[in-house]
Amino acid sequence: MEPAILGIVAASALAGVIPAWLLARFARVWMGWALAGGCALCVVALLIAGRGAQGWDGLAYAILAIFFAAPATLGALLGTALGGWMRRNA
Repeated sequence: MEPAILGIVAASALAGVIPAWLLARFARVWMGWALAGGCALCVVALLIAGRGAQGWDGLAYAILAIFFAAPATLGALLGTALGGWMRRNA
């Protein structure tokens, strides 16, 4: 994979990890899970919108879902799990 694309995916994942970790560690764990659920809903909404669009627009929605929203969702799940674990063991 191209380094530029890996950078985009890594930045998207960090955009999910950091706020989810902060929410789970210092606020409430359910807030982090809610953030991850919201990101997952964004992935689903983008994929559904891509199926309804025609031509290159559908491809653009799929790219947004796979390269931007999906890594943010996985990052939010990881950040919430780590923040909740650190909160419990503190």
